[in-house]
Amino acid sequence: EYADYNSQEILGQGNTANTAAVSSGGCNTLGMKSGTLNNDGKHSMIYRGIEDIFGNLYQYVDGINVKNHQTYINYNPKTYQVDTFNGDYQALEYVNAKEDGYVKSLGYDSKHPLFSFAVSLGGSENSPISDYYLQATGKRIALGRKME
Repeated sequence: EYADYNSQEILGQGNTANTAAVSSGGCNTLGMKSGTLNNDGKHSMIYRGIEDIFGNLYQYVDGINVKNHQTYINYNPKTYQVDTFNGDYQALEYVNAKEDGYVKSLGYDSKHPLFSFAVSLGGSENSPISDYYLQATGKRIALGRKME
């Protein structure tokens, strides 16, 4: 929509400098307009009526399990389960990066085009994809931070 991977530069940082959860409502005066009133990391941002999609809290992502860098996707909320890699869980056609670092490129699977995980590293906080990727071996569930 904005032709840029760095949404926070376009829309605002959101509550990324706070160390505790923040109440909603900080963008009420913007109505349904996307953006922020103050882009200092201490104020809310809004995108299409959803406030604070970037924030300081980690969240587990249901329906995504990872086993030794191979991601498995499940589209059926009734069968979401930790440590499951069969049944409704389908493996992506690529393997995620095996070290930590700034993302250089994302994987693509034509059967699951909505999911893109880091496959190569070597970017920076100033690269087109300015996200830092963390990983570990073994059985994992996806944990995303609204912002880093």
